[in-house]
Amino acid sequence: MYIGNYLRKFSNSILRGKLIYGITKELQMNVLTTINCKGPFSVYRAQIEMICLLKNKGVNIKVIGFFSDQIKLFFDNKGVANSNIFPKKSIDKQYIKDVKNIIKNDRIDILHVLDGKSLRNCVLSVKKENVKLITYFGSASLYWHDLSSYLTYLNPRVDKIICNSIYVFEHVKKQLFKKNKNKVEEVKNVIEVLNLFFAISTNYKFIIS
Repeated sequence: MYIGNYLRKFSNSILRGKLIYGITKELQMNVLTTINCKGPFSVYRAQIEMICLLKNKGVNIKVIGFFSDQIKLFFDNKGVANSNIFPKKSIDKQYIKDVKNIIKNDRIDILHVLDGKSLRNCVLSVKKENVKLITYFGSASLYWHDLSSYLTYLNPRVDKIICNSIYVFEHVKKQLFKKNKNKVEEVKNVIEVLNLFFAISTNYKFIIS
């Protein structure tokens, strides 16, 4: 059975409440997440809590980006490693170098990018790195005929595009062609995000506990 099919069936079982899973320390996944929280904590609360829940589920997660002291304190209290590293311009060579160094030094398996400005730079950061690139798109403003989209969300280096609604999912899917349509995933909660992480990584498997 293909691992992808296995994981889909496994994730369905989890969502039905039939299985409990955990990640052993030996199989801990390393994830680097980028955020851009230029606003009050309340606006980004769901995004921030998702990151903390992934940490609670056993993911070794590190956050970089632009965020307030309040958000930093929240991450610190939850034991989530974080650094205020964010691109200062459209193409930021220092930021690209910083991301590359984190990927190598922390042995990152998945780069999870939650904003477009970081994504433009992260695509360049992982160009020659053995890491999966997952991003998030939350609106219907992506178009295949917009050439700038190929520097970010429609770039061939992007492995998966997460959407949190069926409307956005269907729209984004229409902007991709042939097998690339499979890059788009509708994800509603942290369990499905975690399942996606496992599904695209060849180095890890579910451990029933």
